[in-house]
Amino acid sequence: MTPRRSLLAYSLLLMAACAPARAETVALTTGQDDPPFTDSARPDGGIATRLVLETFRAMGAQPTLDWLPWRRGYSLTRSGVYQASFPYLRTAQRERDFLYSEPIFSDFSYLWMRTNDTLSPDGPARFKGRTICVPQSYHSPLLDLLGAMIARDEVKLVRPDTPEKCVQMLAAGRVDALSGQEAEIAIPLQALGLSAKIIHSPAPLARIDFHVIFPRDGIHTPDLLERFNATLRQMKDDGRYDALMAR
Repeated sequence: MTPRRSLLAYSLLLMAACAPARAETVALTTGQDDPPFTDSARPDGGIATRLVLETFRAMGAQPTLDWLPWRRGYSLTRSGVYQASFPYLRTAQRERDFLYSEPIFSDFSYLWMRTNDTLSPDGPARFKGRTICVPQSYHSPLLDLLGAMIARDEVKLVRPDTPEKCVQMLAAGRVDALSGQEAEIAIPLQALGLSAKIIHSPAPLARIDFHVIFPRDGIHTPDLLERFNATLRQMKDDGRYDALMAR
């Protein structure tokens, strides 16, 4: 090799070594109809969206996000089209197909009913002959509380597309109860002018943890999950997590 060619080859190698590494792309999906947690109408996408995206960015990744119907996003994540989805509660059925991150945030889920009703989380027998509402692809503490009664057809379960539809059905008397967090249910209540017609139980149904889910069969899932959890812990330790949650 001539000296000129040697110099050229050396220069190319040096340029390659000094070039910035391309950020790792992570394909994510979530649903758009669960404000304030996921909401495509908000610039930051909602509480869960901004937290998850910023955690992936903090670990050096470049996340992309597609807003899809919950059932479709869940299925495509399970099959590996997406590397993760959020936010999800832990259930035995989901654990067969997914690995869970450490909780990205926690909240309390309450029983919601019409103001003149006497249903209570402490009295499951009162639900006999009643109808509860749980949106499609959602998990509710009511399913844990009343699962056996639902299986015996003592309690009827209806599953519309969104929490807002559950609220509308509750106000109209088509269902008797639903569950949800205060911040989640307050939005459709206020938007529909139903705040005076629907109340929640004084005591919560359950404290619930929300997670990012990663497909068990994903080639890079173990490494991606480990790095996400480590970054999330670091953000909680150094104050970045609290700052994101307070926005």
